[in-house]
Amino acid sequence: MGEGMGAYAQRNGRDMGHANSVFIGRARIARQFSKDLLIRVSQISASHLGKILVELCGNEGRHPYLDEKGRSTLQFMRAAISFIPLTMDAGADLHNASFIFAQPGREFVLKAGHGDWEFYFSQSDDGNIYGRCVRKPMLRYIWDEAKKVVRYLLPIFAPALLALI
Repeated sequence: MGEGMGAYAQRNGRDMGHANSVFIGRARIARQFSKDLLIRVSQISASHLGKILVELCGNEGRHPYLDEKGRSTLQFMRAAISFIPLTMDAGADLHNASFIFAQPGREFVLKAGHGDWEFYFSQSDDGNIYGRCVRKPMLRYIWDEAKKVVRYLLPIFAPALLALI
């Protein structure tokens, strides 16, 4: 679990898949944002993201009247909501996570706890919104890397170990 979660794209409400996980480093991206760009929540969940979506973009009836910045925020929040199942599959602790939104003309961070898990959302040139796990807690990162090595070596050495028994 966790190795398969990486970039995740959404376009027009349809899931576009995800790529391999990326671990950028130990530096926390969310710390680089000022307090006025930081929204603190108790946990990151679909219901909390929905409440923030209503705060930032209004109710459904108002969505057709949003300006370009509002429509962009709406798309990013919807992509983040659809990204939640992938974070859960990866074993992320959403009581201790940050969602970093780098949308055109506006950046902000949703942070729960210390934000040890960091997920970065950005938009590509073709309009897809990508979410990517950019930071895991160190022990989780080491555990995921060790599992990869064991999965690679086990098929190689298993026959030899069985022959010894």
